[in-house]
Amino acid sequence: MPVVRGADGLSLAALEQAIGDVARRAREGKLAPGDLAGGTFTITNGGVFGSLLSTADPQPAAQSGILGMHKIEERPVGAPGPGRDPSDDVRRASRTTIASSTASRR
Repeated sequence: MPVVRGADGLSLAALEQAIGDVARRAREGKLAPGDLAGGTFTITNGGVFGSLLSTADPQPAAQSGILGMHKIEERPVGAPGPGRDPSDDVRRASRTTIASSTASRR
């Protein structure tokens, strides 16, 4: 994954611009090896591809973890009132899965 350096010190607008710049350079094939090194934590959005769940595999030498965001979809959920059987009240709700993977250091 390409690295946005100093992300912790950027405003949201500056972070958006930096991500856009990295994405543009990736599409154009202009990333350098240094653009892929030195990352610590990755956020990925597989939901744009329809992914409902995945388990990321952080690279131990490069990343401490990956946070995976997945597709938001309406699903049936139980919403019982106090003291009621959950099957009595089912409704639709927007749900997603967020998965976190961490690298184990040996």
